[in-house]
Amino acid sequence: MRSACVAIWFPQGDSLAVPEAFTSLVDLAVGEGRYRVWKEALPNGYQPHPGELRSARIGVTGSWGVIDLKHHRAPGQVAMKLAAARPDRLVLLHLGPEIDDVPGLGRVHRKGPGNSETLKLYLGDTPWLKIGDAADDDVKYPVPNLVAERLPIVMGKLRPGLGDKANGLESFLESALRTQSLNPSDVLTFLGFPPLGSVAAQERFWLKKDSPLILNSP
Repeated sequence: MRSACVAIWFPQGDSLAVPEAFTSLVDLAVGEGRYRVWKEALPNGYQPHPGELRSARIGVTGSWGVIDLKHHRAPGQVAMKLAAARPDRLVLLHLGPEIDDVPGLGRVHRKGPGNSETLKLYLGDTPWLKIGDAADDDVKYPVPNLVAERLPIVMGKLRPGLGDKANGLESFLESALRTQSLNPSDVLTFLGFPPLGSVAAQERFWLKKDSPLILNSP
Protein backbone atom coordinates (compact mmCIF):
# COMPACT_ATOMS: atom_id res chain seq x y z
CA MET A 1 0.00 0.00 0.00
CA ARG A 2 1.40 3.39 -0.94
CA SER A 3 0.06 6.94 -1.12
CA ALA A 4 -0.42 8.52 -4.54
CA CYS A 5 -0.70 12.24 -5.23
CA VAL A 6 -0.99 14.00 -8.60
CA ALA A 7 -0.75 17.77 -8.95
CA ILE A 8 -0.65 20.49 -11.61
CA TRP A 9 1.19 23.80 -11.30
CA PHE A 10 -0.77 27.00 -11.96
CA PRO A 11 1.04 30.21 -12.89
CA GLN A 12 -0.24 33.31 -11.09
CA GLY A 13 -3.67 34.32 -12.38
CA ASP A 14 -4.36 31.01 -14.14
CA SER A 15 -8.11 30.58 -14.66
CA LEU A 16 -7.81 26.87 -13.82
CA ALA A 17 -6.79 27.75 -10.25
CA VAL A 18 -10.47 28.39 -9.51
CA PRO A 19 -11.81 25.32 -7.65
CA GLU A 20 -14.73 24.79 -10.04
CA ALA A 21 -12.48 24.79 -13.11
CA PHE A 22 -9.94 22.51 -11.43
CA THR A 23 -12.68 20.07 -10.43
CA SER A 24 -13.79 19.74 -14.06
CA LEU A 25 -10.19 19.02 -15.06
CA VAL A 26 -9.93 16.37 -12.33
CA ASP A 27 -13.13 14.68 -13.52
CA LEU A 28 -11.60 14.40 -16.98
CA ALA A 29 -8.30 12.99 -15.72
CA VAL A 30 -9.68 10.56 -13.13
CA GLY A 31 -12.90 9.58 -14.89
CA GLU A 32 -11.27 8.96 -18.29
CA GLY A 33 -14.74 8.82 -19.86
CA ARG A 34 -15.33 5.44 -18.19
CA TYR A 35 -16.40 6.69 -14.75
CA ARG A 36 -19.16 8.99 -13.57
CA VAL A 37 -19.15 11.33 -10.59
CA TRP A 38 -21.06 9.81 -7.67
CA LYS A 39 -22.34 12.24 -5.03
CA GLU A 40 -24.41 9.92 -2.83
CA ALA A 41 -23.29 7.74 0.05
CA LEU A 42 -22.75 4.09 -0.86
CA PRO A 43 -25.50 1.81 0.45
CA ASN A 44 -24.75 0.21 3.81
CA GLY A 45 -22.78 -2.99 3.34
CA TYR A 46 -22.10 -2.37 -0.34
CA GLN A 47 -18.66 -3.64 -1.39
CA PRO A 48 -17.48 -2.27 -4.75
CA HIS A 49 -15.70 -4.81 -6.92
CA PRO A 50 -12.05 -4.08 -7.88
CA GLY A 51 -11.86 -1.09 -10.21
CA GLU A 52 -15.50 -0.08 -9.70
CA LEU A 53 -14.84 2.87 -7.38
CA ARG A 54 -12.33 5.70 -7.54
CA SER A 55 -12.01 8.48 -5.00
CA ALA A 56 -9.74 11.41 -4.23
CA ARG A 57 -9.36 14.43 -2.04
CA ILE A 58 -8.90 17.43 -4.32
CA GLY A 59 -8.10 21.08 -3.70
CA VAL A 60 -6.22 24.17 -4.86
CA THR A 61 -3.54 25.62 -2.61
CA GLY A 62 -1.03 28.27 -3.57
CA SER A 63 0.21 27.48 -7.08
CA TRP A 64 -0.89 23.83 -7.04
CA GLY A 65 -4.04 21.91 -7.85
CA VAL A 66 -3.74 18.69 -5.86
CA ILE A 67 -5.35 15.27 -6.34
CA ASP A 68 -4.76 12.89 -3.41
CA LEU A 69 -5.83 9.62 -5.03
CA LYS A 70 -7.51 6.66 -3.37
CA HIS A 71 -8.71 3.41 -4.96
CA HIS A 72 -6.78 3.90 -8.18
CA ARG A 73 -4.58 1.10 -9.49
CA ALA A 74 -2.64 3.23 -12.01
CA PRO A 75 -2.07 6.76 -10.64
CA GLY A 76 0.46 7.47 -13.38
CA GLN A 77 -2.41 7.33 -15.88
CA VAL A 78 -4.10 10.21 -14.05
CA ALA A 79 -0.90 12.25 -14.30
CA MET A 80 -0.69 11.49 -18.01
CA LYS A 81 -4.33 12.49 -18.61
CA LEU A 82 -3.82 15.73 -16.70
CA ALA A 83 -0.62 16.55 -18.59
CA ALA A 84 -2.27 15.76 -21.92
CA ALA A 85 -5.25 17.99 -21.10
CA ARG A 86 -2.94 20.92 -20.30
CA PRO A 87 0.35 20.26 -22.15
CA ASP A 88 1.69 23.70 -21.21
CA ARG A 89 1.47 23.02 -17.46
CA LEU A 90 3.90 21.15 -15.22
CA VAL A 91 2.34 18.02 -13.68
CA LEU A 92 3.84 15.91 -10.92
CA LEU A 93 3.21 12.45 -9.50
CA HIS A 94 4.36 11.60 -5.99
CA LEU A 95 4.23 8.01 -4.76
CA GLY A 96 4.97 7.29 -1.13
CA PRO A 97 7.01 4.24 -0.15
CA GLU A 98 5.22 0.90 -0.11
CA ILE A 99 4.03 0.17 3.43
CA ASP A 100 2.71 -3.08 4.87
CA ASP A 101 0.60 -3.51 8.00
CA VAL A 102 2.40 -6.29 9.87
CA PRO A 103 0.64 -7.87 12.89
CA GLY A 104 2.59 -7.06 16.02
CA LEU A 105 4.84 -4.54 14.25
CA GLY A 106 2.39 -2.05 12.75
CA ARG A 107 3.23 -0.14 9.56
CA VAL A 108 6.52 -1.27 8.04
CA HIS A 109 8.27 0.00 4.92
CA ARG A 110 8.52 -2.78 2.37
CA LYS A 111 12.08 -3.61 1.36
CA GLY A 112 13.32 -4.43 -2.12
CA PRO A 113 13.31 -2.81 -5.56
CA GLY A 114 10.28 -0.88 -6.74
CA ASN A 115 9.11 0.12 -3.26
CA SER A 116 10.82 3.44 -2.57
CA GLU A 117 9.33 6.95 -2.54
CA THR A 118 9.14 8.19 -6.14
CA LEU A 119 8.60 11.53 -7.88
CA LYS A 120 7.92 12.13 -11.57
CA LEU A 121 7.54 15.42 -13.46
CA TYR A 122 5.56 15.62 -16.71
CA LEU A 123 5.15 18.15 -19.47
CA GLY A 124 3.15 17.60 -22.65
CA ASP A 125 1.93 14.11 -21.57
CA THR A 126 5.48 12.76 -21.18
CA PRO A 127 7.27 11.85 -17.92
CA TRP A 128 10.64 13.58 -18.31
CA LEU A 129 12.02 13.38 -14.78
CA LYS A 130 11.95 10.44 -12.39
CA ILE A 131 13.50 10.08 -8.95
CA GLY A 132 12.83 6.70 -7.31
CA ASP A 133 12.20 3.16 -8.48
CA ALA A 134 8.42 2.66 -8.51
CA ALA A 135 7.09 0.80 -11.55
CA ASP A 136 5.96 2.93 -14.50
CA ASP A 137 2.21 2.49 -15.01
CA ASP A 138 1.93 5.57 -17.23
CA VAL A 139 3.98 4.53 -20.27
CA LYS A 140 5.00 1.26 -21.92
CA TYR A 141 8.72 1.78 -21.41
CA PRO A 142 10.89 2.14 -18.29
CA VAL A 143 11.41 5.80 -17.43
CA PRO A 144 15.10 6.22 -16.55
CA ASN A 145 16.06 7.63 -13.18
CA LEU A 146 17.61 11.08 -13.26
CA VAL A 147 21.41 11.08 -13.53
CA ALA A 148 23.82 13.96 -14.09
CA GLU A 149 24.39 13.08 -17.75
CA ARG A 150 20.67 13.40 -18.53
CA LEU A 151 20.02 16.58 -16.55
CA PRO A 152 20.52 19.05 -19.48
CA ILE A 153 18.13 17.03 -21.66
CA VAL A 154 15.51 16.70 -18.91
CA MET A 155 15.64 20.40 -18.02
CA GLY A 156 15.42 21.34 -21.70
CA LYS A 157 12.14 19.44 -21.92
CA LEU A 158 10.70 20.74 -18.63
CA ARG A 159 11.86 24.35 -18.82
CA PRO A 160 8.79 25.69 -20.71
CA GLY A 161 6.54 24.55 -17.88
CA LEU A 162 8.72 25.71 -14.98
CA GLY A 163 8.61 29.47 -15.50
CA ASP A 164 10.95 31.36 -13.16
CA LYS A 165 11.71 28.14 -11.24
CA ALA A 166 13.69 26.60 -14.11
CA ASN A 167 17.19 27.91 -13.41
CA GLY A 168 16.89 27.39 -9.68
CA LEU A 169 15.64 23.83 -10.08
CA GLU A 170 18.46 22.94 -12.47
CA SER A 171 21.06 24.22 -10.01
CA PHE A 172 19.34 22.42 -7.13
CA LEU A 173 19.24 19.09 -9.00
CA GLU A 174 22.83 19.47 -10.19
CA SER A 175 24.02 20.00 -6.61
CA ALA A 176 21.95 17.11 -5.23
CA LEU A 177 23.23 14.74 -7.90
CA ARG A 178 26.81 15.79 -7.23
CA THR A 179 26.47 15.14 -3.48
CA GLN A 180 24.35 12.00 -4.01
CA SER A 181 21.60 13.50 -1.83
CA LEU A 182 18.81 13.65 -4.41
CA ASN A 183 15.41 12.58 -3.03
CA PRO A 184 11.75 13.26 -3.93
CA SER A 185 10.81 15.13 -0.74
CA ASP A 186 13.51 17.78 -1.15
CA VAL A 187 12.44 18.42 -4.75
CA LEU A 188 8.82 18.87 -3.65
CA THR A 189 9.95 21.40 -1.04
CA PHE A 190 11.98 23.32 -3.61
CA LEU A 191 8.96 23.48 -5.94
CA GLY A 192 6.85 24.98 -3.16
CA PHE A 193 4.59 21.96 -2.98
CA PRO A 194 2.44 21.94 0.17
CA PRO A 195 3.21 19.30 2.82
CA LEU A 196 1.53 16.06 1.85
CA GLY A 197 -1.86 15.69 3.50
CA SER A 198 -2.08 19.40 4.43
CA VAL A 199 -4.34 20.60 1.60
CA ALA A 200 -7.85 21.65 2.59
CA ALA A 201 -9.77 19.51 0.16
CA GLN A 202 -13.12 18.11 -0.83
CA GLU A 203 -13.65 14.39 -1.23
CA ARG A 204 -14.92 13.26 -4.63
CA PHE A 205 -16.05 9.83 -5.85
CA TRP A 206 -16.39 8.22 -9.27
CA LEU A 207 -18.12 4.95 -10.14
CA LYS A 208 -17.54 2.94 -13.28
CA LYS A 209 -20.38 3.41 -15.73
CA ASP A 210 -21.25 -0.29 -15.65
CA SER A 211 -21.50 -0.28 -11.83
CA PRO A 212 -24.82 -1.72 -10.58
CA LEU A 213 -25.32 1.51 -8.62
CA ILE A 214 -25.06 3.57 -11.84
CA LEU A 215 -27.19 1.19 -13.90
CA ASN A 216 -29.95 1.17 -11.27
CA SER A 217 -29.86 4.86 -10.39
CA PRO A 218 -32.73 7.12 -11.53
